[in-house]
Amino acid sequence: VRLVPYPKTAVYEEAKAENRLVGDWSIGNSFTPWIKLPWINSLSDLEKETQRVINRVYLRPHYLFLFAGEVLKNANGMLAKYALQEAGKAFR
Repeated sequence: VRLVPYPKTAVYEEAKAENRLVGDWSIGNSFTPWIKLPWINSLSDLEKETQRVINRVYLRPHYLFLFAGEVLKNANGMLAKYALQEAGKAFR
């Protein structure tokens, strides 16, 4: 999950004014613009950093324990499948 700078929003206008907006919105373009940060060199780097932060938050033992408890308490197979899928992404 990353910040999407939509046109006419403060984030978009600020990024554009500071020349940190990479790409722009246009009809038929499937590319989503993003904001360049001083420590990020490419969209790929941004996606890797985003995944690292997500892993750091959601793979904490406390969170995993709470999540597992919810899965077991509710006998939620779909939630368990989703958890395994996301855990698989984290360890790639």
